[in-house]
Amino acid sequence: SPEDSYTYLYKKIVKAKTQNDSASQRVLFCYFQFRKKIYEHLDYYKNEKKYRDRMAQSKVDKEIKEQLPEG
Repeated sequence: SPEDSYTYLYKKIVKAKTQNDSASQRVLFCYFQFRKKIYEHLDYYKNEKKYRDRMAQSKVDKEIKEQLPEG
């Protein structure tokens, strides 16, 4: 049957790999956005609020902990 052909199975592999690559790219983009937000907030605390590096990092860490679920 066509579902047993090498061509069909190969095409399924290629399709699955393409979907996986696309999902991986979306995940990487989300991590990039998350990191960008961290740096924006660090810059805010350092430049606008004039906090030192450690205090700015502490503020951002606290914001993240407050907004993310446990675990």
